[in-house]
Amino acid sequence: LPGSEAFVTFNSGTSWQTLADTISPAASCGPGSFLIRATVESGEVTPLTVTKLKDPLAVEPWGLGLVGFGSQVLVANYISDNVTIINTADNSIQNVALVDPRLCASCGSPLGPFGLASNGQKIYVTLFGSSEIPSKASPIDYATVLDGRVAVLTKQPDGTYTQTLLIGVGKGPRFPALVGTKLYVPCGGDDRVDVIDTLTDEKIA
Repeated sequence: LPGSEAFVTFNSGTSWQTLADTISPAASCGPGSFLIRATVESGEVTPLTVTKLKDPLAVEPWGLGLVGFGSQVLVANYISDNVTIINTADNSIQNVALVDPRLCASCGSPLGPFGLASNGQKIYVTLFGSSEIPSKASPIDYATVLDGRVAVLTKQPDGTYTQTLLIGVGKGPRFPALVGTKLYVPCGGDDRVDVIDTLTDEKIA
């Protein structure tokens, strides 16, 4: 029947009994004793719907970010040097390729998009400068890593994003944090945090 009831087991969940019918005064309960409180509902159960999204241009999805309160989900793809933007209203996908004009466009220099942050009109993507996946088992040799960058993707009138700027930061930038109009970028290769003013898109500290 619908309503709230408490259930207890003394054999690790093999069988359950209502608390009111089971418990008598006792000093303790033995191993395998659990107590839960459940609410029984009589309405129909809504089946779970699972939607799988695949960006064919994405390799090694790495960092995750949100626009606003989740109207868009942002994914930094570490190996393929691009960003996947998912519209959560209809699950449509935009892929934005990241470029550094100071590098050879055809030589495959690794940018390594790592983390993202957004203020709604711009998306800030840290470029780690390596295609090697960092881990505790295989520490990064920062002598082999390109200089750090932050790519700025700007929202266009049609709602899409294009890369409009690159900002130089310390080596090995990882997951940024946006607080007000300041973007804080941790740069592991230089043991510092760079601060960018998002009003001017210039590094200020």
